[in-house]
Amino acid sequence: TVEIGAAGNLTISAAETATNGTIKMDGGTLTDAASLTLTSPASLTGLGTVSASTALSGTGIVKASGGTLDLLGSVASGIVLQIDTTAGSTLKIDGTATAAAAITLNNANQTLEIGASGSLTINGAQSASAGTIKMDGGTLTDSGGVTLTTPALLSGLGNISANTALSGTGTVKASGGTLDLQG
Repeated sequence: TVEIGAAGNLTISAAETATNGTIKMDGGTLTDAASLTLTSPASLTGLGTVSASTALSGTGIVKASGGTLDLLGSVASGIVLQIDTTAGSTLKIDGTATAAAAITLNNANQTLEIGASGSLTINGAQSASAGTIKMDGGTLTDSGGVTLTTPALLSGLGNISANTALSGTGTVKASGGTLDLQG
């Protein structure tokens, strides 16, 4: 396990590959301009910031837990994106990310946030039976559609792309600007 503390700042100068173990973030910043590959069962978990210059790839797990885990760089399809059910767990996409599968949203403590310039493509029909999908101005795309079941909420501003159908009994709420439902 590599642990990055609340005020910690870890910069790696070469391409890093983790094939086992955990990178635990307690609020600090992780930077690897040469890329970070996580191979299952390796994981990056916690809260903090993964810098814009850090490209994540592989088949490992990236899991927000206990606060906001902000992904500023790119995330390649293959990485498993998860959100813990611990209070305040938010996975924020501020870069460009592709999820190979839907992200589990079945607890009120889970928030999937797409930042002002973020772009998230989900390659699997997304459903949310609880929790929140929060839009800060970015774009959400899921050609399999997004199903919201009460009490799940999709709120904010930004774009839900043209090939993303919304369905279900959950709530869709524009807040802070225009939420453009193009589908």
